[in-house]
Amino acid sequence: SKHLRTGGPGASPPLFTEWGPFFRIDVVNNSDPAAPSKIVLHDGLIGSTLQEFRGDFSALDRFDTDSRRLPFALAKPNAKELIIGAAGGHEILAGLYFGAGSITAVEINPVTCSLVRETFADFTGHLANYPNVRYVNDEGRSFLARCKDRFDIINFVSPDSYSATNAA
Repeated sequence: SKHLRTGGPGASPPLFTEWGPFFRIDVVNNSDPAAPSKIVLHDGLIGSTLQEFRGDFSALDRFDTDSRRLPFALAKPNAKELIIGAAGGHEILAGLYFGAGSITAVEINPVTCSLVRETFADFTGHLANYPNVRYVNDEGRSFLARCKDRFDIINFVSPDSYSATNAA
């Protein structure tokens, strides 16, 4: 169940904790003031981030030197993007910044989906509600096998299945 927990000595308490079908998820504040984000921990290991976004795309110019820019440099304008392993939405932000025409973002973990859609939606700028974003709770490869759409960019963010352990 969802509840607040306290960390060990010197640790800030998690802002959110919930067990899901794959692992326990804790969300903690990032201690770096230059990086306005929250860290999503999977069984205590960094798994993703939730980036603060207030709708100002000029504030995302860090993507100009980020490797996330590469697919968009090669794709046609208004590319249709599929993100497999959308997690906390960092790749969605990059796709929006680089002008993707549509973004289908697939995330397997329902707890992570709830973070983006509900719990931290205000913090992340309601990414799942953008008109050109479709945020889907599904297993990515299975989704793609069933999907009739064609995509210009397939961004396979985290090619692990967590089928054995979180050590992936």
